[in-house]
Amino acid sequence: MAIDIRKGLSSLNRANFSKFRGLIKKVGFRRALSTILAYVTNKTNNASKAITAKALATNELQVMQPYVVKIKKPIDAERKKVLHIIENFYTGGSSRLIIDLVENLGHIYDQKVFTFAHRERAEFLGIDITTIDVDIPSFVLKQINDFKPDIIHVHIWRGEWYNKVFDILEHVKECAVIQNINTPLEPIVRDFISKYIFVSNYVLNSFYKQDDKAIVIHPGSNFDIFTREMSENYLPCDTIGMVYRLDDDKLSTESMDVFIRAVEKRPETKAIIVGGGMYYEEYKRKVEKAGLTESITFTGYVHYEALPDLYKKFTLFVAPVWQESFGQVAPFAMNMGIPVVGYNIGALEEIINDKSLLAKSADVEQLSDIIVHLLDNYEKCVSVGRYNYERASKSFAVEKMIADYEEVYNYYSGR
Repeated sequence: MAIDIRKGLSSLNRANFSKFRGLIKKVGFRRALSTILAYVTNKTNNASKAITAKALATNELQVMQPYVVKIKKPIDAERKKVLHIIENFYTGGSSRLIIDLVENLGHIYDQKVFTFAHRERAEFLGIDITTIDVDIPSFVLKQINDFKPDIIHVHIWRGEWYNKVFDILEHVKECAVIQNINTPLEPIVRDFISKYIFVSNYVLNSFYKQDDKAIVIHPGSNFDIFTREMSENYLPCDTIGMVYRLDDDKLSTESMDVFIRAVEKRPETKAIIVGGGMYYEEYKRKVEKAGLTESITFTGYVHYEALPDLYKKFTLFVAPVWQESFGQVAPFAMNMGIPVVGYNIGALEEIINDKSLLAKSADVEQLSDIIVHLLDNYEKCVSVGRYNYERASKSFAVEKMIADYEEVYNYYSGR
């Protein structure tokens, strides 16, 4: 197969490379790689198809209307500068963190984003985003020096890309470097890094050591729209759901199985799957094969501001994840008074503070039993939901997170 793939690669012309580069910018390297390999394999089988066009079309169908980023307070005459560096700037927790920082601290900090891949104006408006090529370090260094940041804030993920970023940052002078570890992985340790910010105690304790460079700042959720009146019977009955990017960073091909089993055990139950991504079509095929298309609905990607109305349809929020550093979708549900159940993975127990609502990792039967038990006990759902509201509003609001980041920014910028 390796020989065949080399033959296929040799058949790629300049136009194809251009298509693939565009695909990588739109969906990121990991997702684009499968498309590229499929194209190459088909070339070796003399069955070349317009795979890139199909992938792009499918991706475009799942992209929401662009979110407009707005700075909330009048801009100060003299602002300090913060440069965010992130491998891709797509809808997700790390991008949302940056947007919250821009919207809430943009009046005192001029903020810019450097990234490898984004969807340009298709996903976000009102934020300064520049594409960089870390394989040309001298040019990236010039771009950094032209901006003259007081702070460089790197939001890391796995891969060689970030090591190349930090190699470049070795040569940046008179600038504090902060590293955000937003996922369950070890930080990239360099002597010049001023602060390591972890999104949960779980990530800190699992992948680093306690020292004066390490702190935890939980991601803060903007609860302005993720709220509701909680009257006596505010929760609907018999509906479960999840809100995720349907990709392998948190979900797996088996994540859909718990919804299928819960509905099979309790046929009056409905499920709503909110989000798009690499597993979108596979999840739909699973549901069709189980004969449950009337019970389980897929929305694809939806606009951020449309999410609260979908949450209001949930009796329970389900988190069938294989890893979880923290995340915002569960706190969104909690602030709307919704019980959260899932697998006992990562920071989920830290978030919901109730181990009885969590099943063993990947134990579909146990988690579906928890779901059925709660749906059969509406008063218990309401009790858990009200507790969740109190916990989320005190511990996971965006105002607390912004205050914590402002303190860090002020310290390292000398403001």
